[in-house]
Amino acid sequence: MANIQERVATLASTIETEQAKLHGLEETKLAAQTEIEEMESRLVELQEELKNLNETLEEKNKIVDDVKRRTMRAAKVLDQALKDISIKVRSAS
Repeated sequence: MANIQERVATLASTIETEQAKLHGLEETKLAAQTEIEEMESRLVELQEELKNLNETLEEKNKIVDDVKRRTMRAAKVLDQALKDISIKVRSAS
């Protein structure tokens, strides 16, 4: 009988210990879930920022390409003007 009471006391103690561990694990799980939700929210924000940055980069690249085209056209016009001036100077000499 005493042996049974000891066994019951041991089991009751084990149950309390395991319940405390379970409670701690549930708190850890809840904290991890909260952290995951925060990280997911931040990830969405970062994705939106990245999208905006990519759009800005695309716009800036279009501007750079336009400036390059204009510069090339201006260089061609300038080269032609220099050739024309050179021809006029030679013919005037």
